[in-house]
Amino acid sequence: MPPVLKAEGERMAAALLRDLTGEAVVVLRDARLGGIEGLDRWRHRMIVVDGEDVWPRALREVDAVWPIAPESAGVLARYSTQVLQAGKVLLGASPEAVAACGDKLHTVAALDAAGVSCVPSWPRAEFRHQVPPPWVVKPVDGVGCDGVTTVNAVACLPEGGDWIVQPYVAGEPLSLSAVFDRGEAVCVSVNRQRIVAADGGLRLLGCEVNVAEPDERWQRLCRRIAAAFPGLWGYVGIDLIQTRRGPLVVEINPRLTLSYAGLRSALGESLAAWIVAMASEDRTLGALWTWRRRIGRGKTVWVAA
Repeated sequence: MPPVLKAEGERMAAALLRDLTGEAVVVLRDARLGGIEGLDRWRHRMIVVDGEDVWPRALREVDAVWPIAPESAGVLARYSTQVLQAGKVLLGASPEAVAACGDKLHTVAALDAAGVSCVPSWPRAEFRHQVPPPWVVKPVDGVGCDGVTTVNAVACLPEGGDWIVQPYVAGEPLSLSAVFDRGEAVCVSVNRQRIVAADGGLRLLGCEVNVAEPDERWQRLCRRIAAAFPGLWGYVGIDLIQTRRGPLVVEINPRLTLSYAGLRSALGESLAAWIVAMASEDRTLGALWTWRRRIGRGKTVWVAA
């Protein structure tokens, strides 16, 4: 795992553990990753995963699973499927929704059909210089900035493989933190991403969480995305670019994102507690929206990648 993605995963996992106050939590941890910040030995039991047999044994011990895994190579969809096959509560999107959002070209096609503006995208094999350079090239199932490059000449475009090509769009990189529930959604935070050019690609330095109140335009966008992907459930991150003509969606992340690590400090309450309560039908998405409006502006919090 690239060091940057590993660090992001650390922050998300630690934030989730802090937010699951009062819950007995079993933490599965890849043996290559070492310890984890924020692990409370009185409330959390960590199992180091060093073989394929550990995961099914751990599944038998729990009632619900909140997976933190990448969409790439079908990893998140595979684990999500196994959770449901074991008869456990999945605190996340359906495997079908994960797979659909994990394919960036499928995401763009589905959102275009739903009337959501996206960054134009082409499979590498079909790219015929439809837009002038510079171009952004990325894996069709990539995560974050991993594997992303920027090129200015046709000779620099990769050959073969599952790559997509996009124009380099000028604007402000933002993300939305939202909660989805089977065709409905509530935006809880608008975040500003700090992305810089580095080594021929792009690098996420971190994000400012809750830079603006999620007004009705962001709620409408989230609702349109929910209608396009009704299998989305729980926390979802949406990457976009704010241009002079409006927002263009870059991708949908059907899992925790780096912004989640700053939400409790920004909003003053555990979003994870809301999502767990929604799974048991003790709380509703409508109640979440009422809670978010009550908070108002909240605070802006910086989270480093």
